[in-house]
Amino acid sequence: MDRIFEPKVELIYQKDFSFDAGSIQDSSMALFVKNGIVEIPGETEFFGDIPLPISQDINEVYLTVWVKGADEGGMHITLTNTEQTFAKISSEVVKQDGNWKQFHCYAQVSDAFLNDTLHFKIWNQARKDLEIDRIRLQGMNRSFESVDE
Repeated sequence: MDRIFEPKVELIYQKDFSFDAGSIQDSSMALFVKNGIVEIPGETEFFGDIPLPISQDINEVYLTVWVKGADEGGMHITLTNTEQTFAKISSEVVKQDGNWKQFHCYAQVSDAFLNDTLHFKIWNQARKDLEIDRIRLQGMNRSFESVDE
Protein backbone atom coordinates (compact mmCIF):
# COMPACT_ATOMS: atom_id res chain seq x y z
CA MET A 1 0.00 0.00 0.00
CA ASP A 2 1.34 3.43 -0.96
CA ARG A 3 0.93 6.55 1.10
CA ILE A 4 0.37 9.88 -0.64
CA PHE A 5 -0.13 13.41 0.64
CA GLU A 6 -3.21 15.34 -0.43
CA PRO A 7 -3.58 19.08 0.07
CA LYS A 8 -6.31 20.37 2.33
CA VAL A 9 -7.24 24.08 2.15
CA GLU A 10 -9.38 25.69 4.83
CA LEU A 11 -10.77 29.21 4.48
CA ILE A 12 -10.05 31.02 7.76
CA TYR A 13 -10.88 34.63 6.88
CA GLN A 14 -12.80 36.32 4.08
CA LYS A 15 -13.77 39.96 3.68
CA ASP A 16 -15.69 41.28 0.67
CA PHE A 17 -16.01 44.94 -0.26
CA SER A 18 -18.86 45.77 -2.65
CA PHE A 19 -19.18 49.52 -2.76
CA ASP A 20 -22.77 49.66 -4.00
CA ALA A 21 -23.72 47.99 -0.72
CA GLY A 22 -21.77 50.57 1.28
CA SER A 23 -19.34 48.07 2.82
CA ILE A 24 -16.49 50.56 3.11
CA GLN A 25 -14.26 49.94 6.08
CA ASP A 26 -11.45 52.15 4.84
CA SER A 27 -12.16 55.85 5.29
CA SER A 28 -9.61 56.79 2.61
CA MET A 29 -11.84 55.07 0.04
CA ALA A 30 -15.13 56.61 1.21
CA LEU A 31 -14.29 59.97 -0.36
CA PHE A 32 -13.85 58.36 -3.78
CA VAL A 33 -17.07 56.30 -3.96
CA LYS A 34 -19.44 57.44 -6.71
CA ASN A 35 -22.38 55.43 -8.04
CA GLY A 36 -21.33 52.26 -6.22
CA ILE A 37 -17.71 52.15 -7.40
CA VAL A 38 -14.45 53.70 -6.25
CA GLU A 39 -13.08 56.25 -8.72
CA ILE A 40 -9.33 56.82 -8.39
CA PRO A 41 -7.99 59.92 -10.15
CA GLY A 42 -4.87 59.48 -12.29
CA GLU A 43 -2.73 61.70 -10.09
CA THR A 44 -3.09 59.18 -7.24
CA GLU A 45 -0.20 56.70 -7.29
CA PHE A 46 -1.00 54.63 -4.15
CA PHE A 47 -4.53 54.08 -2.98
CA GLY A 48 -6.33 52.37 -0.13
CA ASP A 49 -5.02 50.61 2.93
CA ILE A 50 -7.25 47.68 3.76
CA PRO A 51 -5.90 45.55 6.63
CA LEU A 52 -5.80 41.75 6.44
CA PRO A 53 -5.13 40.27 9.91
CA ILE A 54 -2.91 37.18 9.89
CA SER A 55 -3.86 34.75 12.64
CA GLN A 56 -1.73 31.79 13.61
CA ASP A 57 -3.90 29.58 11.38
CA ILE A 58 -3.26 31.51 8.14
CA ASN A 59 -0.36 30.53 5.87
CA GLU A 60 -1.70 31.74 2.49
CA VAL A 61 -3.52 34.87 1.35
CA TYR A 62 -5.40 35.54 -1.87
CA LEU A 63 -6.72 38.92 -3.02
CA THR A 64 -8.85 39.89 -5.99
CA VAL A 65 -10.09 43.25 -7.21
CA TRP A 66 -12.07 44.31 -10.30
CA VAL A 67 -10.57 47.33 -12.07
CA LYS A 68 -11.66 49.39 -15.07
CA GLY A 69 -9.08 51.51 -16.90
CA ALA A 70 -5.97 49.51 -15.98
CA ASP A 71 -3.62 47.33 -17.99
CA GLU A 72 -1.34 44.54 -16.79
CA GLY A 73 1.97 46.11 -15.85
CA GLY A 74 0.44 49.56 -15.27
CA MET A 75 -1.52 48.76 -12.11
CA HIS A 76 -0.44 46.48 -9.29
CA ILE A 77 -1.94 44.93 -6.19
CA THR A 78 0.49 45.32 -3.31
CA LEU A 79 0.48 43.45 -0.04
CA THR A 80 2.90 44.52 2.71
CA ASN A 81 3.16 44.28 6.45
CA THR A 82 3.41 47.36 8.67
CA GLU A 83 7.22 47.23 8.94
CA GLN A 84 7.60 46.73 5.15
CA THR A 85 9.59 43.51 5.70
CA PHE A 86 7.05 41.43 3.76
CA ALA A 87 5.98 42.45 0.27
CA LYS A 88 4.11 40.81 -2.59
CA ILE A 89 3.20 42.63 -5.80
CA SER A 90 1.04 41.33 -8.64
CA SER A 91 -0.30 42.84 -11.84
CA GLU A 92 -1.77 39.65 -13.28
CA VAL A 93 -5.27 39.65 -14.74
CA VAL A 94 -7.25 36.42 -14.25
CA LYS A 95 -10.65 37.38 -15.71
CA GLN A 96 -12.14 40.01 -17.97
CA ASP A 97 -15.76 41.18 -18.29
CA GLY A 98 -16.10 43.93 -20.90
CA ASN A 99 -13.83 46.79 -19.81
CA TRP A 100 -13.47 45.38 -16.29
CA LYS A 101 -10.45 43.21 -15.39
CA GLN A 102 -10.01 41.09 -12.31
CA PHE A 103 -6.51 41.40 -10.90
CA HIS A 104 -5.28 38.95 -8.28
CA CYS A 105 -2.43 38.41 -5.83
CA TYR A 106 -1.46 35.18 -4.05
CA ALA A 107 1.16 34.93 -1.31
CA GLN A 108 2.41 32.32 1.10
CA VAL A 109 2.86 33.73 4.59
CA SER A 110 5.73 32.40 6.70
CA ASP A 111 5.56 31.88 10.45
CA ALA A 112 7.53 35.12 10.95
CA PHE A 113 4.40 37.09 10.01
CA LEU A 114 1.86 35.26 12.15
CA ASN A 115 -0.24 37.62 14.25
CA ASP A 116 0.87 40.49 11.98
CA THR A 117 -1.39 42.58 9.76
CA LEU A 118 -0.86 42.74 6.01
CA HIS A 119 -2.05 45.80 4.10
CA PHE A 120 -3.66 45.72 0.66
CA LYS A 121 -3.05 48.76 -1.54
CA ILE A 122 -3.36 49.61 -5.21
CA TRP A 123 -0.26 50.97 -6.93
CA ASN A 124 -1.40 53.03 -9.91
CA GLN A 125 2.04 53.09 -11.54
CA ALA A 126 0.72 54.24 -14.94
CA ARG A 127 -1.20 57.08 -13.22
CA LYS A 128 -4.44 56.39 -15.11
CA ASP A 129 -7.96 57.18 -13.94
CA LEU A 130 -9.22 53.89 -12.46
CA GLU A 131 -12.51 52.50 -11.26
CA ILE A 132 -12.42 49.85 -8.53
CA ASP A 133 -15.12 47.41 -7.43
CA ARG A 134 -15.56 44.07 -5.65
CA ILE A 135 -12.47 43.56 -3.53
CA ARG A 136 -12.09 40.17 -1.84
CA LEU A 137 -9.46 39.35 0.78
CA GLN A 138 -8.97 35.73 1.87
CA GLY A 139 -6.75 34.10 4.47
CA MET A 140 -6.38 30.33 4.23
CA ASN A 141 -4.60 27.43 5.84
CA ARG A 142 -3.07 24.83 3.54
CA SER A 143 -1.99 21.55 5.06
CA PHE A 144 -1.32 18.07 3.76
CA GLU A 145 -2.93 14.84 4.89
CA SER A 146 -1.45 11.43 4.32
CA VAL A 147 -3.77 9.02 2.56
CA ASP A 148 -3.28 5.31 1.93
CA GLU A 149 -3.86 4.28 -1.67
